[in-house]
Amino acid sequence: MAGGVFPRRHAGRQPGRAVRAALGLACALLPGLAGAVDGVDVQRRCYVGGPATAPIRLELTWLRDSAFHGGYARYARGSGAIPLVLLASDEIETYPGRPSTFRSTWLEIVDAVPGGRYVLETQGARTYGLEYIATDGRRVGFVEDLDALSDADARCRWP
Repeated sequence: MAGGVFPRRHAGRQPGRAVRAALGLACALLPGLAGAVDGVDVQRRCYVGGPATAPIRLELTWLRDSAFHGGYARYARGSGAIPLVLLASDEIETYPGRPSTFRSTWLEIVDAVPGGRYVLETQGARTYGLEYIATDGRRVGFVEDLDALSDADARCRWP
């Protein structure tokens, strides 16, 4: 789509004051909701990507209940949680007797402004592809780091 994630009519537009305030509130509250509210399904996965000499370690957390589906990204050397908004989720393959394969695209919100995208391919509990696409077009591929997820507190723990 021309103009990135949003159609041309939205390209270059900044969100209004009310939208920025709502996004700011969501950014502040979203990480604190993980595990704090009954009835919220929390899924967390750990990933590693980039060059082997300087790996990028990423924790993705998704929160879902009957009225909300969102998430956040947290980098091992980052300054905090980055809220994620689900843009699209598409079933891309079906298998008789097995879970379907889905591709979901998540938009990060940085300082109340849309940022890069995370494109994730999953089948059941497995991740088969994760790519981060920066606003300038740079891409970083990630693989799931199954050993990094701590059994004790369900957080990503890296050396």
